[in-house]
Amino acid sequence: MAVTQSSLDELIRWQRVEADTIAALPRERVEAEMGTQASGLSSEEAAVRLQVSGYSSLVMRSGWRSVAQQLAVVIRPLLLPLWIGALIAFSIDRVQSGQALLFAALLNTLVGALQERKAERATAALHDALPAFARVLRDGQEQNVLATMLVPGDVLLLRPGDILPADARLVEVDHLHTVNPVLYTDDTVLHKTPEAVAEDKSTSELPNVVYAGSRVVSGSGRAVVFATGLRSAFGQIAALTQRAQEEPSPLLLAFARLGAVVLIVAVLGAILGFTYSLLRLQLSIEQALSVAVLFLTAAVPVGLMPGITLTLIEGARRLQQRKAIFRRLSNVETLGATTVICTDKTGTLTQNEMTVREIWTADGSVTVSGVGFQPQGEFSSDHRTLDHGVAQKQFGQLLRAAVLTSRAKLLPPDTLRPRWHIVGDPVEAAQIVAAAKVDLKVNEVCERAPLLATLNSTPQVALDGVVVEEHGYPVAYLKGRPSDLLARCSAIATAHGDRPLTERDRQAFKRVLQRYQRDVMRTVAVARRTVGQDAVQALDVEDVAHDLVLLGLLAINDPPREEVAAAISACHTAKIRTMMLTSDDTLGATSLARRCQLVQAAQPLVISGPDLDTMDDPMLREQLSKGDMVLARLTPEHKVRVVQTLEAMGEVVLVTGGAASDVPALKAAYTGIAMGATGSPAANQAADLILLDDNFATIAQAIAEGRAVEQRVRRLVALNLATTVVKLVALTTSLLAGAPLLLTVGQQLLIDFLGGLLPGLAIGAGRPDPRLMQRPPRPTGRPLLSRKVYLLGYGLFGGLAAALALLAALGYVAQARGTSGAITPAEIFATNLRPYSERIADVVGQRGLVATSLYVVVSIAALLGAALIRRSAAADDRGPRYLLLGLVGLSYALLIGIIELDVFHRYIALTSIPAWGWAAAFGATALAAGLEMLRQRLDPIFPSRSVPDARSSQPPLRMDNKRSGR
Repeated sequence: MAVTQSSLDELIRWQRVEADTIAALPRERVEAEMGTQASGLSSEEAAVRLQVSGYSSLVMRSGWRSVAQQLAVVIRPLLLPLWIGALIAFSIDRVQSGQALLFAALLNTLVGALQERKAERATAALHDALPAFARVLRDGQEQNVLATMLVPGDVLLLRPGDILPADARLVEVDHLHTVNPVLYTDDTVLHKTPEAVAEDKSTSELPNVVYAGSRVVSGSGRAVVFATGLRSAFGQIAALTQRAQEEPSPLLLAFARLGAVVLIVAVLGAILGFTYSLLRLQLSIEQALSVAVLFLTAAVPVGLMPGITLTLIEGARRLQQRKAIFRRLSNVETLGATTVICTDKTGTLTQNEMTVREIWTADGSVTVSGVGFQPQGEFSSDHRTLDHGVAQKQFGQLLRAAVLTSRAKLLPPDTLRPRWHIVGDPVEAAQIVAAAKVDLKVNEVCERAPLLATLNSTPQVALDGVVVEEHGYPVAYLKGRPSDLLARCSAIATAHGDRPLTERDRQAFKRVLQRYQRDVMRTVAVARRTVGQDAVQALDVEDVAHDLVLLGLLAINDPPREEVAAAISACHTAKIRTMMLTSDDTLGATSLARRCQLVQAAQPLVISGPDLDTMDDPMLREQLSKGDMVLARLTPEHKVRVVQTLEAMGEVVLVTGGAASDVPALKAAYTGIAMGATGSPAANQAADLILLDDNFATIAQAIAEGRAVEQRVRRLVALNLATTVVKLVALTTSLLAGAPLLLTVGQQLLIDFLGGLLPGLAIGAGRPDPRLMQRPPRPTGRPLLSRKVYLLGYGLFGGLAAALALLAALGYVAQARGTSGAITPAEIFATNLRPYSERIADVVGQRGLVATSLYVVVSIAALLGAALIRRSAAADDRGPRYLLLGLVGLSYALLIGIIELDVFHRYIALTSIPAWGWAAAFGATALAAGLEMLRQRLDPIFPSRSVPDARSSQPPLRMDNKRSGR
């Protein structure tokens, strides 16, 4: 169908309609403004609009990036020498060497991919949150069409349970209520109206607009689509998610730098070895290439990546015991480098379970105990517990009214949800829970007062309620904001009956309300009025909302989690700044921050979203450098800007969130943590870590695990770098001195396995040392693998192991040289490059095998000794020590088996060594362990006398396997 210029111009105009513009229109003009009518678009008109506007979908990121990432895992610099060595080995018919190198390269590739596994599904999850079909009016008939084929001007029909596929302006409603998980982490029920909104409101507050991703809780309605796909509020979040740059973890950056060093050493060693063998030793090209392959293998710490992966898996397993699941292993370490935590509010710092804390009536105030939706608690006044009879007499009619005007449902524990839970508005659910605490059952209350009519709020009267039948008379119950309700009351209820509302009562009411506001509690006022018998069904809220009898107030809040204050104090002790990023109001966020000890200053730094809009980047950086703070009334764009600014300042940022609107910030942070219990699927897909219990205290535990992993990674890197020194020293000595120490590929991989990988099983085990949370994080800008790690690996560990092994091997060579006659280096190399069966049959080759076997055994023994003394584990955790001792014994047993059993000789050419060689090996283990113990005493990683941070008097977190109960 052809598109005319007029239709194109009209569609461009319709696509430019904004939410606040269309919300200000009277509902009678909405259809005309969007070029539609009450019966909907015609099929022809919808096809024209679809041809111009395109399909309504969220643009997905190209799959080529994922392919490139996987390719980068395979050809990373750390593994490239192995692939090159395997290729050369196969080309010169060294099949066994090529197979061994290929196996090592594939193994490292697989574990590397395991570290980085994290499906690029954040945007896809956002897309999946929208429905596949939409119920619309077209050609005057109700039709189900693909949601991707919606166009501006389509008329949506809304029913309970529907998920909205686009942004639309309401033109007709019947008791319509929705929840918007995109903009709110809790299930706040929003009452919708078709009336125009004249006042300036933010997009998330427009009562006559429904948004893509919202769900209809109750009622029905009709709405005109004005924004689809990426133009909708939901689509803008998806676009922001795609633009957000996902930061690589410090571990991956460290591997990249290490890979560059390894690649340079491998290539230089291979070139020099090939050239020296060809020109100086007069070896054949095939033999010289074999030497090059050996140098390529020697430069790569083959056991490093599997060892680190095992360490990360152990850290992730321990976190899983604390109900925290990692989606990408490499980010386990990133937790330890965290310098700033940007936490959301609802569900993370709080219980995410609204609770009635206090009830006020004309007879006084009553405190309510109990937390959450479990209907257990007591009522007390003046430190005196009230029995249920007294409680019902004093405020029973208030709670009955709250039950009658609430649409939420309270459900008992079941197989899927082991705790009491709700359906509907959490504030209304809290009122039902308070009633249940005084033995008021919803079913009985509703049966005794049958519903006659429902009263919905209007722009003129912001109250809602019901009309029920009580004792044969219709009675209206209304609830809403106290300021709106009080002005319409003329009487007040007491335990002895109603009486006129005096000015003194009004002042007392306002004082109580001010106190609740200071404590940042959501306050609901409830009133009643007897209405006439006639035309009850035709009543609206404006007919009833006058001459009301005030029943009282319900003060409700979402209490902070009990563990949060201690966890934040532990983070303060660890010199980790904490910021609250929330879309909630400034006053409520600040009050909660004080209660959680997130901020403790008399005048804490508070920045609102509108304030943020007025700041340029230098000003924002200055504000964000001032310490702990609260940032409130933020949009998703604001959160991303804050995170990116912090990272530009050199901070390692951890972000928590649960709503779909948090997805861009979760992706932009080094570590994103999603609230698995209450969060959206999109947030779970975007995050690196998912908290199954939504508890901030788990984050503090996770940071301690991350710091332990950081220490263990450094230790493993140093140990595996030492294996490369051992191998390279043997090859270099062979070239320069003509000694029979030219290690085969199999011998080199054995050193990597027994000297580098096996100790990693124990180095990565054990509970973190609590003292790790008493020191600051790694300084900003300092890499994970600092110069000290390289010096430790290439210098102390590697130098010591190579020196001891070389001393033993060359001692044997000097002892045996007198009986073997004069042999040129070329002859030695020609012998060493032969298969094991030919070498063992030759006197020179056999003695060379003994020297090489001594070198391998002593070097592995020294490396095991260096690994014996470990730190970063709790002092009372003896399991890893026993494990390490067991692995040392296993390594010796494997060495003996490989040396003595013929089945291994084809792949790892070793032979029996003198008895004094085993004594030398045990001595090397003891000497290396003793020197490492001395080094650690001279270079502690923990403060000898920990001085707690002035902001915290809390003890260090206990890092045990059992989660402490609340």
